Amino acid sequence: MCKCTTILSFLAAVLLPGLLAAQLSYDLDIELHDDGRTIYGRSLVVSWVNTASTPTDELYWHVYNNAWSNKDTVFITEGRYYGSTDLPREWGSTEVFNVSMLSTVDVDGNATTSGEKLTFDYVNLVDKTVGVVKLPVAIEPGGSVQVRLEFTSVMPQAFRRSGWGEGGYLHAVQWYPKLGVYEELDGKDQWNCEPYHYMSEFYADFADYNVELTLPERFRNHCVTTGTLEEINNSNGKVVYSSVAEKVHDFAFTVDAEALLLRRTFHEIDYRDDAEEMKISAALGKTPKEVRPQSCEMILLLQPEHAEYANRYFDATAKSLYYFGLWYGTYPYETISVVDPANNARKTGGMEYPRLFTGGARLGMAERTLSPQGVTVHEFGHQFWYGLVANDEFRHAWLDEGFTTFSTNRILDLAFDAPLDTYTLLGQQYYGRAPMTIPSYEEGDKRAMLGLQRWENPESKFFPELSYELRHNNSVQKFLSELPLTTYYPNIEGSASIGLRSSLLRDWGQPLAHPTYDLFDSGLRGVNAYRRPALTLETISRIVGEDVFIRLMYDYHTNFRFKHPLPQDFFDVVAKHAVDAGVDWDSFWQHAYYKNDELDYSAHFVHNDANDNDTYHVEIGVRRRGAFVVPVDIAVTFEDGSVHHGVWDGVDSAKRIEIGDFAVKAVRVEVDPQRKLMLDRDWFNNSKLAKDVEGSDTAWHISMRTMLWAQQVLHYFGGAG
Repeated sequence: MCKCTTILSFLAAVLLPGLLAAQLSYDLDIELHDDGRTIYGRSLVVSWVNTASTPTDELYWHVYNNAWSNKDTVFITEGRYYGSTDLPREWGSTEVFNVSMLSTVDVDGNATTSGEKLTFDYVNLVDKTVGVVKLPVAIEPGGSVQVRLEFTSVMPQAFRRSGWGEGGYLHAVQWYPKLGVYEELDGKDQWNCEPYHYMSEFYADFADYNVELTLPERFRNHCVTTGTLEEINNSNGKVVYSSVAEKVHDFAFTVDAEALLLRRTFHEIDYRDDAEEMKISAALGKTPKEVRPQSCEMILLLQPEHAEYANRYFDATAKSLYYFGLWYGTYPYETISVVDPANNARKTGGMEYPRLFTGGARLGMAERTLSPQGVTVHEFGHQFWYGLVANDEFRHAWLDEGFTTFSTNRILDLAFDAPLDTYTLLGQQYYGRAPMTIPSYEEGDKRAMLGLQRWENPESKFFPELSYELRHNNSVQKFLSELPLTTYYPNIEGSASIGLRSSLLRDWGQPLAHPTYDLFDSGLRGVNAYRRPALTLETISRIVGEDVFIRLMYDYHTNFRFKHPLPQDFFDVVAKHAVDAGVDWDSFWQHAYYKNDELDYSAHFVHNDANDNDTYHVEIGVRRRGAFVVPVDIAVTFEDGSVHHGVWDGVDSAKRIEIGDFAVKAVRVEVDPQRKLMLDRDWFNNSKLAKDVEGSDTAWHISMRTMLWAQQVLHYFGGAG
C-alpha cells in the first residue's frame, strides 16, 4: 500500500468532505501466515476526525486480543469472579510496533505532514487490552490526524468468540488495534475505551475499511469477510484479496480450507408476507412497495458434514433480511456472510459482527428444534441492533441484545412453525418428551438401586464397600431412563415471545440502568441484557398498540442508523409517539429502567350486594403488589356473559372500585385481561371469581374456575419455558 496515496486520500477526505464523508477510516495491509493463526499487519493507517467539542492529544486503542495473553487479564480475572475457570488451550496476543504520525489537518484545513515516531503504551501492563498513543499536538474539534503502525497478532485456540480450530479454521475477530470512541461520557468529553470485560462486548465508531488480505493459497475461495471481497492476485502460493466495507464499526474475517462456500441471492418476492406488508405500510403511511427490502447476496461458509443444514441457514437468513428490512428499513449492504463454525471451534459460534455472523450446528438436529434457525435469526438481528444502531455495549447492552431478542422472537413466532421438544437417541433427535423420568441420586444413596442407576453395597466384615454404576449418562441410557416409553407425545409447542417470561422466575437483582459489564451476577446478564428488555418492549407494544409501536420502532431505528444512541434517546422516541397512550412515560422508565421495581397487579374480590329492585350492586377489589405503577385494564364478567371494561390508574396499593347496579351478578374480575403487561411477575393472581354465585350455577361456576385455572397454567408455563 503506497504511503503517499494513503496521505493524499486522507487529505482529500478532510479538505473535500463531499468526496469522502468518513470521519474514521482504516487502511490495512495484512498477511495470514502459513500456520493459520498468526496475522502480520505490515501496515495499519488510521485517519481520525475529532467530532467532539474539546481537543485531545491522545488516541486510545482497544487491543482485545491481548485478553488471551495470560491468566491475569481483566477478562480472565473477572471470569474467575463470576465462577468461570476456563482458560484458552493456547494463548493469543497482539504486539504493536513502529508507530508514527503521518499528518494532521487543523479546523481551518491547514495540513501538516509528519513522520514523527510515537510510542504505544498500555494503560494496564498485565491486561494490555487498552493502549494509548500520546500525540505531539492536540487535535482540535473538527481537526484530524493520521497515524500508521504495524502489529502482529497470534490468535488463540478457539475461545470466547475468536480463534482457530484444527483443520484450518480461523475466525479472526478483534485481531487488530482499534480506536475507542472519543465522546461525552459522564458529563465530559473523554475516550470511551474500556478494557475487555468478561460481561461486555464491543463498542467503536463507524468507519470505512480498505483491507488488503494476503492468505495461504489453500484458503482461496474459502474466506468470508466483513467487506465486499475481490481477488486481486494469486501467485507464489499466496492469494491476495481486497475487501472494502463502508460505514461499519468493526472488521472480521473467517477462513476454513475444508469448508464449503455457498452463495444465494435474497429476493423479497420469495418471502413476501402480504398481510405484514399491508400492516407495516399502513402504519408508516407508505405503499407496500416502499417498505419492501432490497436484494442482497447471502454467503455461507459451511462445514461439509453440515451440508444438510444449508437450506436452514439460508432460509433463516433470508427471512431475517425480509422481516427486519420490513420493520426497520432495508439492510443497506451488498452482502451478508454466515459462518458455520468448525466442530472443534464451537466457542466462536453465536456471535455478530458487521456484515458477518456465526451460527452453530450439531449433527442430528431435528428441523423443528429451530436449530440452527434460531441462532441465525438472532445473530443476523444484530446487523440492525448493534451493526446499524450502535449503542455502547459496555454499559447499555440491553439496547442491542434486548431489541434483537424481541425482534428475533417475533420472527420465530411469525415465520416459523412452533418448535417441538425432542429427545436424543444415538446422536439423532426425535420429536417428543416423556412425562416421567427415573430420578438420579448421588453416590452413596441407596435409592439409586431402585432405579437401576447404581449398585450400592455398604462395607461389611464379609464384603468391601462397593458403588458400581449400572447406567451411564449417554444418549441410549438417557432414552431408556424416560418412562413409560409408550407415552411420548410429540407436540410440545410454545410461543417465543411468551417464553421470555422465564426471566420472571429469577431475582432481577439490579436495574437495567446498571452498566452491563459491572453486573454482580453473570446469570443476570441474560436477564438484564436479553429477556427483561425484550419483555419491556413487548409490554410497550401491547400498551400503545401495534400501529403506534411500528412507527416508533421505525423512527428510532432510521433516525439512529450509523449513530450511538443512549437509553434516553429511545425514551424520547417512545414519549413522542405514545403521547396518547395514557401512560406517564417518565414514571414508566423510572420503574422499568432506573429502579428495580416489580410489576404485579392482582384481583382481590368481587362482591354482589342485592338491591331492593332485584338488581345487584357490584364492587370489586384490586391490588398493586409491586412498586411499579402503570395504568391497568380491568374486566368484570357477568352471569349472562356480558363484560364491563374499565381502567385503573394503578396508583393505590389497594383499591375498592364500585362498578354499578346490574340485573345479573358479576362472577369474575380480571386485571389486565389481554395480558398487555408482559412485565407482570404473577399472572396467576390476575383473576378472582365471586363467592356468592347461586347453587344452581355450581356447574357453570366450576367450569369457570377450571377454565381460569387452565388459562393461567398455560400462561404461566408458556412463560416458564
